[in-house]
Amino acid sequence: MRRILTLTVVALMSASQARADEPELPIGSPDFQPITKGPGFTGQPRYQRQDPNVLFVNFDGADMQSCGWGNDDPHDNCSSIFSGIVDPFSGDTSQQAAVIQAVRVDLAAYNMKVTTTRPGPEIDYDMEMVGNWNPPPEGGFAGVAPSIDCLNGSGGEVSFSLEYSGTTQGIAKVILQEVAHTWGLEHVDSEADLLYPTTAGFSNPSFTDECSTIVELNGNNQPVPTDSVRCPSQHSAQCGQSTLQNSHKELLDIFGPAIPDTTPPGFTIVEPTEGAMVPRSFDLVLSLEDTESPVYYTLVFDLVDDGEGPRQLSLPGPGELTLFLENVRVGTQTLKVTVEDEVGNAASDQVTFHVEQVEDATSSDATSYGSGTGDASSGLETSEGASEDAGSDDVESDDGTEADAGENATVDAGSDDVGSDAGLMTASDGNDLGDKNGCACSADAMVNGASHGLVRSWPALLAFLTWRRRRPSV
Repeated sequence: MRRILTLTVVALMSASQARADEPELPIGSPDFQPITKGPGFTGQPRYQRQDPNVLFVNFDGADMQSCGWGNDDPHDNCSSIFSGIVDPFSGDTSQQAAVIQAVRVDLAAYNMKVTTTRPGPEIDYDMEMVGNWNPPPEGGFAGVAPSIDCLNGSGGEVSFSLEYSGTTQGIAKVILQEVAHTWGLEHVDSEADLLYPTTAGFSNPSFTDECSTIVELNGNNQPVPTDSVRCPSQHSAQCGQSTLQNSHKELLDIFGPAIPDTTPPGFTIVEPTEGAMVPRSFDLVLSLEDTESPVYYTLVFDLVDDGEGPRQLSLPGPGELTLFLENVRVGTQTLKVTVEDEVGNAASDQVTFHVEQVEDATSSDATSYGSGTGDASSGLETSEGASEDAGSDDVESDDGTEADAGENATVDAGSDDVGSDAGLMTASDGNDLGDKNGCACSADAMVNGASHGLVRSWPALLAFLTWRRRRPSV
């Protein structure tokens, strides 16, 4: 019997997705007044300014060191407002990628590079620590910045986004507001603006192109006009008066417009090598390098002469990707793989190899997928997590077993005559297909190099087992 199996992978959370069920609390600590810095500040930038400017989002935690008031230094994990341990962000790699994706969307208009890789020692950059203070802070707030740095005059600083939120937009909003303070932006009364001082309001705020009243929070956490404007000349230049702020135009004035990314990723098929002899089931190893990290990539796989057409997979990277190909047809095969980044830059590689008639058993530590409810003999088994977490598209097997497998980033497995034991399998870690805040590739296993993924007969579909991220330099 011929069978069409369509697997749907849950994509990274859209940057426009609303923040649901967020508590209303101040984004900045109401008990802390940041220092005012900028054009009148006597200190001098200690490092070489970059083009584009660099924002390093640190999800890995750190032991923060105390430094003098106003002397934050990201290079030495030096902070003027906190010393001690910042615990790492609890989310997996796909959640980190989703947060970075959301931050990049709101900074897309400006000449700003957002990275999860720490820049070199000679480079000026801002560092946003994303995680939890240990011990945790009291009083309930979502983040804190050390200064209002008018026109970003004194260069890179360290600010903090505490992990109060379980959503991409919630975390991204705090990151953007705290780092924007270190560029001279103040709180405003527009709920549509990322500088609104609490987590209430618009589901998808941005740096708005309108003049809004600068405010502070009163004792009831309500925004009220303030007499203590920090950067009057910065605001007057765009709005004609010091008590109004145009967040978009001020950032455009400070950093300049964005320079488009036109550089394709570096991409290589590592294994098999050209002309290699392989069994019908083998590992395909790919290497993907990019100055952007992490970013969301689309990979298209095409066995040129199999007549089945290309298969597509989307996931965060860059790094080294290992996939398990099973039951590839005997004979000479040419595989072409094309990778495309979020802005459409593409690269490809291909390899020709020879497939021998040798049966290669699946790894002995492979098990049926998760705590599944399907019928393994049908060639389809899904975890409970898949049907619980992932949208509304159906996956159907020969015996009619269905599993709810998500609604984004469809991977069409094509059609082929497949034996009953060409099943849907994973390695021993048994990660769920569904992931509420990221892609279904279970990226916590990616970063740790643990085996995971889907195994099915080629040409129906290969699917990834391992994704190891490499840290490219900025």
